[in-house]
Amino acid sequence: MKLQVVCVMLLLVSPVVGILNVPEESGRAAVENLSYDNFSVEEDGAYATIALEGCTYMHREGFPMLPYYTKTYTFPAGTKIQDVTVIPQGVTHLTLSRKIAPAPPAVPLNMQPVSVEVKEGPV
Repeated sequence: MKLQVVCVMLLLVSPVVGILNVPEESGRAAVENLSYDNFSVEEDGAYATIALEGCTYMHREGFPMLPYYTKTYTFPAGTKIQDVTVIPQGVTHLTLSRKIAPAPPAVPLNMQPVSVEVKEGPV
């Protein structure tokens, strides 16, 4: 009987202890430094391509294929994001002798041969 009473008390008190024992952590920040020093510019024909390891490329037909980087952060439930700040450092301007290659149009997935013509967009 005593064991049953103890078990019932633990079941009733355990959730309250979890709620009351929530640590208050204010002012925490997720900080990450990214560096894009290892890029290369490859010139092929009339266009140049920017190659950057670990990045994907924008594929909007006719617009320049530029690399971009995405990062997903996971926070505990109930976290409120108050601010996101990006501070660029060591910005270098680079002049290219050719235009950046435009993205080609989408190709159908039906495995049929198709001729793709790459055209420049308004940019």
